[in-house]
Amino acid sequence: MKKYLSTILLLPVVATPLVVAAKCGNKKVQVNPTPTPTPTPTPNPTPNPNPTPDPKDPVDPNQEVENQKILNNYAKEIKDQIQLKNSQIELKDALTSDAYSIPSLKEGHKYENLKVEKTSETTVKLSFNIKDTKNNLTSELQEKQFTNFGTQNQPQAPTDIIKGKTLDGITIDKFGDFLDLFALNSQMHTSPSAYKIKAIPSGEVLNKFQFQNLTLTSYDDENSFVSFDVEIKIKDETSFKKYSLTCTGFAKHKVFISNTVEAIADQEKLIEEKTTLKEQKDKPFDYIKNVIVFTSDYNENIDILIYKNNPQYKFANFSINENQQLNVDLKFLSKSFNKAVSADEQTKEITLVSSFRQQIKFATYNDKDVLNYIFKKMKRKIVNVSESYASADLALFNTTDKVVHKYFEIEKKYEDYFTFDKVKFGSQSIIADDIEGTIVLGFQLEIDKDGQKITSEPAYEKITGFKKITVDTLGKNGYNFKLLNVKTPSELIKKMDEIKTKYQNSPTPDKFEISAEDMTNYLMLQYNEFAIVRVQKDAQEKLTLVLENSISSKFEITLKEGQHLKDNIDLQKMTFTQNGQDVFMFQTIIGKILGANNFVKNGNRVTFNLNYELQFEIVGSNTPLSLQGSISLWFDVV
Repeated sequence: MKKYLSTILLLPVVATPLVVAAKCGNKKVQVNPTPTPTPTPTPNPTPNPNPTPDPKDPVDPNQEVENQKILNNYAKEIKDQIQLKNSQIELKDALTSDAYSIPSLKEGHKYENLKVEKTSETTVKLSFNIKDTKNNLTSELQEKQFTNFGTQNQPQAPTDIIKGKTLDGITIDKFGDFLDLFALNSQMHTSPSAYKIKAIPSGEVLNKFQFQNLTLTSYDDENSFVSFDVEIKIKDETSFKKYSLTCTGFAKHKVFISNTVEAIADQEKLIEEKTTLKEQKDKPFDYIKNVIVFTSDYNENIDILIYKNNPQYKFANFSINENQQLNVDLKFLSKSFNKAVSADEQTKEITLVSSFRQQIKFATYNDKDVLNYIFKKMKRKIVNVSESYASADLALFNTTDKVVHKYFEIEKKYEDYFTFDKVKFGSQSIIADDIEGTIVLGFQLEIDKDGQKITSEPAYEKITGFKKITVDTLGKNGYNFKLLNVKTPSELIKKMDEIKTKYQNSPTPDKFEISAEDMTNYLMLQYNEFAIVRVQKDAQEKLTLVLENSISSKFEITLKEGQHLKDNIDLQKMTFTQNGQDVFMFQTIIGKILGANNFVKNGNRVTFNLNYELQFEIVGSNTPLSLQGSISLWFDVV
């Protein structure tokens, strides 16, 4: 779509050619911008003074709320459609998604976090989210319960009950149904899993067997197994028997490569608190945001700070030295137990990461970093735009050079962050689109320091929800733009006698028509497409609108309620107005003669229709909006 762009300064534009109004100093000039590359910024550079909006990235909060609501409703509909493929299935077989009829999603959507969990001896819960990939939104978590599995279980032979199984990556060699009770998974380390097994009270499992006197015999974090003895009585048996069981498949500690450590400070927290990492070196965990280390076994980067509250891991050293460098020593507390050897649990420390004098990214910040942070903290004002057109804001900007303040504000504490100057809105720009009903604001924050202007990075915000201009807006259901002749038919058509003669000589006068080309000649128009309103530059090189005199002597445009366009147009602002208020902008209105038809004789007078088309160049469209109509003309015959 063609966009209207108005900006104070010159920025690289990624868009189709636009009519551009720019202001430099006190002089306004007009240019047709050509996209140019933007260099990589350096701290406190001389600012690129021209933040041209890119309408692809920003998202409007109002539209995002509506999209989220639609997505949540869609997720609920999908949840209601999910059913078991076999209603007679046993609970143990209903713990995978393959047991359910799960609908395919419409284009641009996908399931996330789809899982099935056992919630009781007779109940299973299926849960999921739906991701809208186009709008980058995730639905509310959806949960659906399926019940009464326990009442559907068929009698099992003791040998089937004794069989082991694998669930969630954990394998037990006998009595597989224990895994449903233990609720373990392969992401858990061995020793915490052993503690969990030990804490299970005696009882019954899925109405199949009873157990008692469960005792741990051995476990080992490094070798990833848990063994235990337990007394079990299978249903219909008369006594308990002792069994030895082993679970395997637990998580092992990752193998890190210490020389790949990448430490990252929480720069935003430092800025917010107006402090430095050097001042906070005694609180490293509070101000180091990430410590990324590469793992050779998983072939991925891991943030090892996820372990700081895990009792199985220990940071033997995590400190910041005088040069704002990080020292880190992470150990894994590998635990093991063997009842036959010792009654006590054994612990061995395994060093996972050992790195010293590691440089910390974002350990410091400059004025530009502060402005970029404040930009993120700006408040979006609640503005109802549903009754206005986007280009009205473009007209406002063209007049005042300001528009961002209408939609955003800087909180007082951030406005006064610096002692030497207030944070304020710097260069601004706007792209309006009346077809889509959107604007994209491009702007920067700025301060003056020792005579130098310091700016944030250019950023862009998209605002949606404006009224959209359509053919109905311009037609009889809207403002009712019409073409009207300002002269009598004989003055308007210089060759009326030729039309009269051709009509009278026609063998079928009731079907008589005149082509667009012939009608143009009769009207003495140089071209069939003629500008009624067009764009030109004034003496100050500013774009303005002008009513074409050669056409306005023949035709004018009328509106609803007997209004005339010439009384409802601001040529300087290039706006269509109502009651003195800017409604929307346009560039040109082109007229086109389509011919004449519908000749009707009534006595000595013959009336006919002069058919036309009005083409409006609307802000945001490459294709003009077209409106067709007709003017009633006549001539007299003897």
